[in-house]
Amino acid sequence: MNQLFVIRLLIRRAVPWALLALGMPQSAPLAAPEQPIIEEDLSILSDRILDYQIEVGLDPVKKTVKGHEIMTWKNPSEEAIQDFCVHLYLNAFRNNRSTFIREGRFQSLWSWEEEVPEDYWGFTRVDSVEVLSSGRQVTGLNFLHPDDDNTEDRSVLMVHVDKPLPPGEAIQFRIDFESKLPRGTRRTGWAEDYFFMAQWFPKMGVLEEAGWNCHQYHRS
Repeated sequence: MNQLFVIRLLIRRAVPWALLALGMPQSAPLAAPEQPIIEEDLSILSDRILDYQIEVGLDPVKKTVKGHEIMTWKNPSEEAIQDFCVHLYLNAFRNNRSTFIREGRFQSLWSWEEEVPEDYWGFTRVDSVEVLSSGRQVTGLNFLHPDDDNTEDRSVLMVHVDKPLPPGEAIQFRIDFESKLPRGTRRTGWAEDYFFMAQWFPKMGVLEEAGWNCHQYHRS
């Protein structure tokens, strides 16, 4: 049976992240509180430019999380932006050809297995991307590999729209996706009926003066 949980993330720090730890079965849905957990003086913080609203269902048998997110991003730069870079971190575990695996010299993430079972691998598949605001349309989706020449790596996705987004304006994307969780490794994945989930949803990169800071998933 699928388990539905609804998440609303308001990014309040420089490096956004979200982590869930779920034990099965779960008797009640999870929902973010309407008010921030930590009360703070927003005047001392940088401008809030990114917001996620995520609604997904967990299939504990298939080890998948499927649904959609609404991602609202405001252009903080002084330049119009037409390309948007998105992290798909779970694609580091997609197969043995990702940059993450290559950097480990193809050593198995699951050393106790002579051959990796198919259900041990993980991925994030983007099924569709749609602009919900600002009268724009998505005209292209391409995988980038800005750090190397590995065309097999799919941990960075570029979304191209038909009209540039001016400075200070916001754009809202709806992204339908499915994430297959890997067998537990590197702070994420499943083990029996326990799910530890980090970097499991499409996440916007960081726009800096020199351009997008949106690296592939690397070994640290």
